Amino acid sequence: MSEARVLKDIPLGPKLCDQDLEDLGRQCLKLAAQLKGQLSELNHPLPTFFTQSFDRYPARNQAVNTTRHQLREAAQTLYELACGPDEIVTRELYAKIHDINAFTYVSRYNVAEHIPVDGSISYTILAAKSGTGIVQLRKALRHLMTLRVFHESEPEHVTHSAASKTLLDSGVKLYNSFLCNETSKLAVFQTDAIEKWGHDCVEPDQTAHNIAHRTNKPIFQYLSENPARAADFGQLMRYLFKTAAIDSEMLLQSYNWSALGAATVVDVGGSTGHCSVFIAKTNPALSFIVQDLQHVIADASDPAKCVVPAEMSNRIVFQVHDMMDPQPKSTPSSCHGYV
Repeated sequence: MSEARVLKDIPLGPKLCDQDLEDLGRQCLKLAAQLKGQLSELNHPLPTFFTQSFDRYPARNQAVNTTRHQLREAAQTLYELACGPDEIVTRELYAKIHDINAFTYVSRYNVAEHIPVDGSISYTILAAKSGTGIVQLRKALRHLMTLRVFHESEPEHVTHSAASKTLLDSGVKLYNSFLCNETSKLAVFQTDAIEKWGHDCVEPDQTAHNIAHRTNKPIFQYLSENPARAADFGQLMRYLFKTAAIDSEMLLQSYNWSALGAATVVDVGGSTGHCSVFIAKTNPALSFIVQDLQHVIADASDPAKCVVPAEMSNRIVFQVHDMMDPQPKSTPSSCHGYV
């Protein structure tokens, strides 16, 4: 394939265009009123930073999601113009780095779970309960308070905000922890990996993961030998699928599944089979083979953890397979698709 063809197939980045401060302000006001009206029509609470707020917007309402994404984009554009060119590449970057650092501190020491859901706690007592020190604890929390995560309700006392309260949810906590302790670590070593193995390297054992975790094993092999990490990764995938981060409705709309008819679909790297279950519910003619590494399949097949309903057990089966290897000969030749 020619370079021109490759470049043609790559989506273009966002274009620069003239933006007027007042026009953007009016656009934000219009979209804010529109979002408020949509939520009111649904009898859905309006957003607030206090703990009484809802955890997330209605995931299945396309109109609400479209409006709030437009509002976020307009508000972000207005904010960036107010920052100015120099601060975008300096102070804003500085703030983002310390955002991650503060979140990592809170995650590493499970700070959120030691703060009462309804009430406050002093920095001194919180430091003792979390096994931290008051100086660094106060710095981390006060930094996050600039993002409306946590709240100092009275001098030297901390309470939850709407955002920090979500860290008490096991799924949110796991996602936040993964971003702080895994994703950010890999991001740090990304350019080191490129320097070591080249800009065009695609080998699975020559990545930021290998430098960060000091291993020569590809990430999925590494996970297979670290059951606790693998279990967390599987739980994270299940959580993401249940939230708007990976909208299950988008999975249905992304392909004309019913057009396959009575076919078998191979769910490569399918983890617990949650995606196959969702597709199978609305496509009764389809059967699925869920493939993943041995430890993942063992966990997914465990009756105590299996997410496949009993009535679908004859249509959704599990198979041990490494996605980096060719498809096994045991895979039926009648398979109509791989996902």
